[in-house]
Amino acid sequence: MSGTLKSMLTGVSKVEGADETLIGLPEIEEHHLARAVEYMQFKLAKQGGATQLFVVDGEQAVALFRVANYLDL
Repeated sequence: MSGTLKSMLTGVSKVEGADETLIGLPEIEEHHLARAVEYMQFKLAKQGGATQLFVVDGEQAVALFRVANYLDL
């Protein structure tokens, strides 16, 4: 789902000798990344017909918007 992650996984700008099984995202705090993953799971479920809501509290909204923007969601 993430254009950014797709580019990181398939891009030609890989560092020689780097571990190709790891992707570094130092710009994103772990708990915000976890919520972004939850959103991707929600989005897939929604495409499958699920009707639940994805709730974001006001304190997280800006941070999650930034993460979604960075990850190209």
